[in-house]
Amino acid sequence: MKIYKPQPSQASYYYQNYLDAAPGEYVLESLSLTKQASIDVLKNIPASLEDYRYAPEKWTIKQLWQHIIDCEQVFSYRLLRILRGDQTALVGFDENAFAANDASDLLSLDQLQADFLLVREHTFMLLKQLKVEQLDLELEASNCPFSPRILLWIISGHNQHHLNVLKKRYL
Repeated sequence: MKIYKPQPSQASYYYQNYLDAAPGEYVLESLSLTKQASIDVLKNIPASLEDYRYAPEKWTIKQLWQHIIDCEQVFSYRLLRILRGDQTALVGFDENAFAANDASDLLSLDQLQADFLLVREHTFMLLKQLKVEQLDLELEASNCPFSPRILLWIISGHNQHHLNVLKKRYL
């Protein structure tokens, strides 16, 4: 199934920058491109930079990668809820609380890459389970409507957004 980007009117304004950042014409292509781009970036980060912050209050490179992983898990969970017919509204999550309590300092970038790849494979598996009639079903989360189409494009765009930040501010 070729899943095109949602129209700007379909997604919350807050997420539009992620949708804009997502590469590719179809979501499967986009997720594959950001997966490969992530692998390419990760393999070129020296171990000496794993705990680097570009400013005192900013996340380390490892925390940034954990954030990408955590967000993909949250968005994939929302996708799963829609696919399984659960329309119960969900509250948001605090990305800064996640970062403050993550265990990225205990992991290497290689371990974070392995976790990222597992999470992305799970996202691909959910995409395979998506039926055409579910593509634009909505679930409220963080006081915003989300559909499978929007969530999948946000996952890819969020990943790309943080790759851009990493290249610009960390490397």
